[in-house]
Amino acid sequence: MKAAALALTALLGVSGSALAQYTGPSDGKKVIPGSAKKVPRNVAPTTVRALTASGKDDTEVSLQGRIVRHIGGDHYRFTDGTGEIDLDIDTEQWPANTPIDDKAELRITGEYNKGLIRDPKVEVARIDKLQ
Repeated sequence: MKAAALALTALLGVSGSALAQYTGPSDGKKVIPGSAKKVPRNVAPTTVRALTASGKDDTEVSLQGRIVRHIGGDHYRFTDGTGEIDLDIDTEQWPANTPIDDKAELRITGEYNKGLIRDPKVEVARIDKLQ
């Protein structure tokens, strides 16, 4: 009986802990995030405008700006004031216990995918909240 009570207490503690999630505008289902696991190398920051104009496919990038909308599933729209680009953010890349809305200033690090038949996007490896 004591073991069951301890197990229930541990389960409630884990399920009750706050997880980060995007809390801004959304066009689709919300994603319940975990914690970031990949740690990309330091990459010099760039802008969306420079990236979409001359970025090379499959290169590591760093952007600073805001996620302005959840498009659906793992897909989000990002802006840095020079343009907009789609982000692909897997659940485990969201920083734990850090709510993020459409006003939060972020540093996004990931891999730029130019795409021949689809719009360019960044597959996010890490999100750092700056404010």
